[in-house]
Amino acid sequence: MSATQAPVTEGAPLFKEILAVHAVMTRGAELVVRSFTGLAGGAAVDTKALVTTVQWFVDFVRRHRRSEDELWPVPRERCPEAVRSLDLLDEEDDSLAEGLDELESGIARIAEEHRVGGSVSWGTR
Repeated sequence: MSATQAPVTEGAPLFKEILAVHAVMTRGAELVVRSFTGLAGGAAVDTKALVTTVQWFVDFVRRHRRSEDELWPVPRERCPEAVRSLDLLDEEDDSLAEGLDELESGIARIAEEHRVGGSVSWGTR
């Protein structure tokens, strides 16, 4: 997670929520990487749990990015001193999102190989 801190303004609670969501995504990405590393190394990994979790994670990150496109002007207006921090969070999002298609493709192959299916959907498509 970025070394960003919430500013002390009327927008601080909103900025803290943004930081919390980014912490969840960062931690989720770390856990997914750890699971794939274990799987590649021959460790026992619950592939059904991995498949459904990764499908949820990919969907969550994509929805998050779409919502930020709509919401980003609000914290920028209410927390002008945090604009640079918001830019850094946006860069982190871009970096995380770059691998989503490849991650989704990889998890589909695992699902097929292990004959597990289904997904955990967050919201409606």
